[in-house]
This record gives sequence, C-alpha cells and structure tokens, in this order.
Amino acid sequence: MLLVVPLFGLAAMVAASVTVMGWNRRRQAPLFAVLSFFSAGVALWAASDVIAFLTDDPGKALLWGSILLPAECVVVAGFYALAATVADRAWRVSWRTVTPLLIEPAILVALLATNPWHRLLIPDVLRAAWQGELILQIGPLYWLHVVYGYVVVVLALVRVARARRRVPREQRWIYSWTLGTVLPPMLINLVGLPLENQYSDMTSVGFAITVIIAYRMVAHPTLPEQIPVARQQVFDTLSDAVIVTDQGGRVLDHNPAARRLVERIRPAAALPPDGPPALLSPPRNALPGPQSPLSGPQPSFTGPHSPLTGSSITETLGADLPLREEAQTEQLLIDVGGSGLDLHLRISPLHDRKGGCIGWALAAHDVTEANRLRREVEEANALLREQVLRDALTGLYNRRHLMDTLPERIDEAVASGAPLSLAVVDVDHFKKVNDTYGHAAGDAVLIRVAQVLATAVRHDDLVARMGGEEFVVVMPGLSAEAARNRLDGIREAVAKTRTRAGEQRLSVTISIGVATFPAVRTATGLIDAADEALYAAKELGRNRVEQAAASAPGASVIPLRADGRHTA
Repeated sequence: MLLVVPLFGLAAMVAASVTVMGWNRRRQAPLFAVLSFFSAGVALWAASDVIAFLTDDPGKALLWGSILLPAECVVVAGFYALAATVADRAWRVSWRTVTPLLIEPAILVALLATNPWHRLLIPDVLRAAWQGELILQIGPLYWLHVVYGYVVVVLALVRVARARRRVPREQRWIYSWTLGTVLPPMLINLVGLPLENQYSDMTSVGFAITVIIAYRMVAHPTLPEQIPVARQQVFDTLSDAVIVTDQGGRVLDHNPAARRLVERIRPAAALPPDGPPALLSPPRNALPGPQSPLSGPQPSFTGPHSPLTGSSITETLGADLPLREEAQTEQLLIDVGGSGLDLHLRISPLHDRKGGCIGWALAAHDVTEANRLRREVEEANALLREQVLRDALTGLYNRRHLMDTLPERIDEAVASGAPLSLAVVDVDHFKKVNDTYGHAAGDAVLIRVAQVLATAVRHDDLVARMGGEEFVVVMPGLSAEAARNRLDGIREAVAKTRTRAGEQRLSVTISIGVATFPAVRTATGLIDAADEALYAAKELGRNRVEQAAASAPGASVIPLRADGRHTA
C-alpha cells in the first residue's frame, strides 16, 4: 500500500496540474483546451484509484469504482480529441463526433446503475492477496468496455499515422510523439489485464506519463508551425473556384466551388458522359449572381471519378485561355460562355524542382455583381456629369460646357485649316412675352426655340444656352456664307413655329449674329464679334441674320435683309 498510493496520488496531482495549466492557456491554441479535458479525466481516474485503494468498506469501494469506469471513458474520448486535433489543426469538436463517443458511456452508466441486479459488469468486490486492498471483480460486460476503449484509441492512432505520412519529414516529430504518448498506459494495461482481479490497475499512472509528454509536446514553441492546416479542407472550403491543370491544360483537380461554377457556365460539362448519376446532392453555398438558364438549382454530382477531371480547361470554362509559362497573369472574362457571369481569373504556373512548368493553377473569382455595380456607378457618374453640363430648362448644353469646349473646337480648326462659324441667337421681344403671358409661357417659348435649334443643326454642331433668352450655335467646317444660309433657315423655322401656352398659341422671331474663324481667331473674340453682330440685327429691325465683318468687337457689320441678301 505504501508504494501504490503515492503513485496514484502523484498521478492525480500531475494530471490535475496539467488540467489547470492547459485551461489557463486555452486561448493560445485549441490543443490546450483538448489537453485540459483529457488530463481532467486522468486526474479523476487516478483520484478514484486512490480513494478506492484506501477504503476498507466494500460498498464504498464499489461506489468509487463506479466513478472510475466513466472516468476511463473521459480519458479515451479526450485522447481521441487530442489526436484528431494534432492530425488536423482545423478539427473542432462537433456533435457528429461527440454523439458516437457518448453512446458507450451512457450504456456504461446504465449498467452501473443496474449492476446490483445483473452483476454482469462488476460481480463482486474482493480483497487482493498482494497488499490487502479491495479489488473490483471484472464481469463479462466490462471486457466490452475494454474493447471499446482500445478501438477508439486505435482509430485515433491511425488518424495520426495517416497525417504523419502526408507531411514533410521535418514536421513528423509532432506526430511521432503523439503516437508515442499512448505507449506507457497501453503497456501497463496490457500487462495488467490478465491480473485484473488480483492486483490494482495501474493504467491511470501510465496515462499520467502520457499527460506529461503531451503537455511538453503541446507547449513546444514551434508547435503551431509543425501542425499544418489540412490542405484538402482548406482547398475544399475556398469560396473561389480553383482548378489545377497539367501542362496540356487538362484538369487534374478542382474544388467544390469550381464544380458549382462550371455547372452554371456549362451545365453539360459537369455531367458524366452517360448522363446524370443516380445520387444527386444539392449545391452547397451557391455563388451569388445570375442563375443558370436551367430552371431551379443545379445539381452537384459527387463520386470518385469527377466528369471534369481530364477535360480541357477550354471545354470546362468555355473560353480560350492563354497558358503562359513566364509568370502569374490575371484576366477578366466577361459573360463567360454566354452565361452572364464575369470572372476575374488568376493563372499561376506550377513548377517542378528544376523550375520547369508542369501545369497551372487557376483561381476564378465571380465579379459579376461587382461589375454590375461598377457599371451603374459609371452610368450614374456620366449622367451626373451630363446634368452638370446641361441647362435644366431646355436640355441644351450650358455656358460652362460651351466655354470649356470652344477653345478645343478652334484648335481643331487651326489644325485642319477648316473654317468655324459661331452664332449668337436671341429671342425677339422676349420680355414682352413674359410680361404679357407670364413666365410659364416664356419658359415654353424657350423650350420650343431650343428644340428647333437642336433639330436643325448637324451632328458635330454644338448648341448651348448662354442664359436668359440667348443661345449660341457653333458650326465647325462652315464658312461665313454657308453658316449664314443655314442660320437663315433656322430663323425662318422659328418664325413659322407656334408655341402652346395655356389657351394661347404664340409665335416669336429670333435675331442672329454670326462670326467666323479665321476672321476672328479666339473663343472670346468669336463670341464678342457675334454678339455685336446680334446687336446690329436688333438695331436693324430684328428677325434677321447679321455677319461680323472684322476680327474684333467694334468692327463693322455687313447687314442682311430678311431674305439673306446683303443690304446696300
């Protein structure tokens, strides 16, 4: 007794200490929380061994033995969780994992509660011959509990061993240590099982050694770097479509997002050659954006042999992609395969150890919605810019746009050697219209005159409202004579036009002054010369076109009669 009790007590204290330390460091890494759970089970197991060993009452020994058996389940489940977390750093406890692990403990508790009636789990409590301690006798159902524990531990070891084979050699030590942690308790248990009804079970002491090794392993400063994130899980959970091809552009591998993308672009490309398989599953996390032309959600086919594997990337995406070996490239594919999808595609060459290109990795991001929003913003900005340059009443360009673009028109005329004419148009007696019929009627007259001007000019001409009842018409390529003839036709068209203002039908006339480049060579000079010609038209009786005859304001004006001929 003097030898066994200290061993059990030491095992309980060591496991309890690791439980506390692991729980305090749980925020540093998930492994600490799992180790804390595992070591808590070992501490409970070893503590129940101590109490059961010290008691002289068979009833109390049976009671603490009943606590000991569920503690064994906690240890087994904790070791499985520890091994799973080492094998895959992204692994987390879920109901899918917990539910199977709870079945055996639940059955065990039920058997312990009913043991006084069937005695198939613990038939009796006897005193051992070695040191006189009370020993729980093992019934046939207990061996099923032992088999369950070994099955769970072996499954955990297999998971770690498989993960160990997939990582580089320099990272395998963490997996080797995990496999080695289970050796002390397994050796002790295997030796003690044949003597289970004669000597105290020392397995909890072996697990205390496991706890020490595991804590040293988990607390190693480079542990996060030594446990790689599971490649397949990361690859499969990427929201962007990823496709890996060989040097010839044939698909070797792809993630589920790539399959869903292909199903939307080319539904037939995702089907096996002989038609849909028997088992279908709905697509997960379908990409946002316009749906396939097929009605309803498209199926996602699963199976060991994907119909995409082996097909060319051109057939898969329905687009001819230049696969170059030089470096990573990016492309924007608009309306891929006529599906309405826009993709941002990043193509990266894959190299062997000698630097040779052996294939490509393609990552496709759906930018359909982003492009739609960008186009809407561009259209809204263009509309806003247009509104800034337009007159709110007539819809013609405003003075600001005229003054911004007129120098450019003159520069073009200088470069081409072609003439350019500019006319200032004014509505005759406009104040009388406002005073007699009201401002609404005046606005209607301005709108009607603007419509006549806009429809009477050529595509390259510019019509702008200078302000009030005054307009400007810029006519590139027209000489003074040609401009005068065109403007006189506009004058006649306005005179014949009637404007409805309430119950009234109004008619107005316009006076026009025109100046021509190169006789006048600056923007302000053209406007001033045309404006002075307009003033002359007003002085000469209105409803007429007058031509500026010099290159500066104040120059003489050649009067025109209403029929467009020069006056004497």
